[in-house]
Amino acid sequence: MKFVSNAGSDRVLDLIRPWLKPNHRMDMVSPSFSLYAFSEVLTEMPHLSNARLVVPPTSTAPTKGKEQEQLGLLGTAADRASRNKLQAPWLVRKLAAWL
Repeated sequence: MKFVSNAGSDRVLDLIRPWLKPNHRMDMVSPSFSLYAFSEVLTEMPHLSNARLVVPPTSTAPTKGKEQEQLGLLGTAADRASRNKLQAPWLVRKLAAWL
């Protein structure tokens, strides 16, 4: 097991990309799942023979008076440039098709 800081050259995407080959499998546990991270490996993911993702259940518990998205599909402040491309609906459809 390896814990990854997911910053700089220690990104999860950089570590898993060499293993996203035909007939390989991927098992992943994560507290969040960004559409924009998915978009970076969009072309490699369909080649996997099997993939299992474990993400936290959705919660409707209010946080500071409002509901908070727990999974982080729209990323963080660092994903602003990706959000500005206005591809979220298209990426959601691609993710749904892959799932």
